[in-house]
Amino acid sequence: MENFDKIFKEIQVTDNSSITFTIFCLLLTLFCSYVLKYTFEKKSNSLSSKYQISNMMPILAGTTFLVILIVKSSLALSLGLVGALSIVRFRTPIKEPEDLVYLFLSIGLGIGFGAYQVLSTLIIFFIIIIFIWLKKSNFDDIQSDYNFDILFKNNDMYQKSIDEINNILKKNTESINFIKQENHENKNINLSLKLKFKKYNQIKLLTSDLDKINQKNDILFSIYESKILF
Repeated sequence: MENFDKIFKEIQVTDNSSITFTIFCLLLTLFCSYVLKYTFEKKSNSLSSKYQISNMMPILAGTTFLVILIVKSSLALSLGLVGALSIVRFRTPIKEPEDLVYLFLSIGLGIGFGAYQVLSTLIIFFIIIIFIWLKKSNFDDIQSDYNFDILFKNNDMYQKSIDEINNILKKNTESINFIKQENHENKNINLSLKLKFKKYNQIKLLTSDLDKINQKNDILFSIYESKILF
């Protein structure tokens, strides 16, 4: 092992770290990134590409570790890295802030272990992970806004029931925001609203109340999470 350390020090002209410690830090980076991956898959509320993003976390952490390992001992390499990154363009944007937080934490692992800040990186990382797992998560709690679309098959049904429907919405929601109303050539009227609920039970009560005024099937409605894209 001493021979490997000697060879490694000859290659790393400005870095006095041993290859054993570097490999140890790399293994810690990969281990923690897999812990982060598992946490993201189990605790995240993200709906877009959850498993595709989680599978990239160990690779992202390892790549960041490599970059920091190379440039941390050379100002010239650091400036070269800035120039190289200036031509990088991400054509697929990350739409959800939660995804960005987990990706940034993955990058933080690579930076922390790549800079050999082992103890501080481990302590802060596991404090964050413990906080995520202990954070209150109740199935009955609603954490997103919902779109509400309702179709009236004729104008008479619209005029007759719109006030009653509005009272039902006020009773079973936390807030109501108007999005649009469309009048079609076949006399159908489509009303789109954004609703905010506090408890899942409010959705069940809303559905039940709307079914009571829909005995003739002259209205059709749907409720879906606003961040779902069709």
